[in-house]
Amino acid sequence: MTIPSHFGVRLMARIKSAENAKDPATGRPLPDGVSCRGPKQYRARKLVNGQRIIRAFDTARLARAWLEETSVKVREGRHIDVRALDGIVLRTPNFTHWL
Repeated sequence: MTIPSHFGVRLMARIKSAENAKDPATGRPLPDGVSCRGPKQYRARKLVNGQRIIRAFDTARLARAWLEETSVKVREGRHIDVRALDGIVLRTPNFTHWL
């Protein structure tokens, strides 16, 4: 029996995620979709309509809450993708030249 070449890649990804399976701050297992990148650096990942949405949080609890909230919004059809707005800078208009 031959094993497909991509099998090793998936296996490596699972092993790597297993390393981050516990929260270093509490020692508890991290929820699915949450990984720890370092002290106070938790990343939540959610697949929505074929697009991966990633957010960073200070605690695993906040990351899990965001995942649950996003899941509910997607299920109810209330999810709005605001990633396109992340790079927009809003400024206060300068009206002094009108005076």
